[in-house]
Amino acid sequence: MSSYYIKYIWGPAGQRGYPGNSDNLIHFASGQKEHCNHFKDCHSFFIYETGRKEGNKIGGKAIYARGVIDVDQPVSVREEFGRGKRWSYAVKVCLQKKVNPLNGVPLKRIEKIIEKKIRRQRGGLLKITEGQFKKLNSELENCS
Repeated sequence: MSSYYIKYIWGPAGQRGYPGNSDNLIHFASGQKEHCNHFKDCHSFFIYETGRKEGNKIGGKAIYARGVIDVDQPVSVREEFGRGKRWSYAVKVCLQKKVNPLNGVPLKRIEKIIEKKIRRQRGGLLKITEGQFKKLNSELENCS
């Protein structure tokens, strides 16, 4: 059975271009190896930018990208950023659609489609059904 996810990233990282076009890595913190492996095995995913505030920017609270997992995966990753937090795992992805998070599928629309409130998820992953994925994909296609 195929699996689909919404991967949460801290806002406003998406507005700054995360994941970058050069490496296209989605990071997972230390202790989240299992979540990273689940994500690595998914059929397709969306990236959701949270509403976190940083400096003069606020996250978009929206889905802003869709992608698939790249077959060429990095051997190991150890990066430290974001208040000294260690990001020990990463999955290389191929983004198929990306818009400015401020123009993405808004939180209220996402919650209506998946029929549940979006809350913090362990590992930053929310599993969704294929039907929900298709509906959200249709919404993302209408974003620019």
